[in-house]
Amino acid sequence: MIYELRHYVILPDRGEAILNRFKNHTFNIFDRLGFKVHDFWVEANGSGHLWYVLAWESVEQMEREWTKFEGDAEWGSAKAESEKDGPIVEKINVTILQRVERSA
Repeated sequence: MIYELRHYVILPDRGEAILNRFKNHTFNIFDRLGFKVHDFWVEANGSGHLWYVLAWESVEQMEREWTKFEGDAEWGSAKAESEKDGPIVEKINVTILQRVERSA
């Protein structure tokens, strides 16, 4: 099992737009495609930046599923509609993590 930590750097004044896109579209698409979202956060200072963690069986599965997501017609429509007033995301940082056993 691997975990994908995604950090979205949001453009100024676009924090509400990204949250609405996730709430109204992205999470539904993730569910339909079988993405496993472990947690979802926004920065407490109101910057609009957000982070979330996805669980995958392997890097290969992760890459395959993201390719499906990017080509998904519903996602294409949702992205276009949500960005009709301009881009939302400045940059996405991705970190792949592997759980380590804790020892006491």
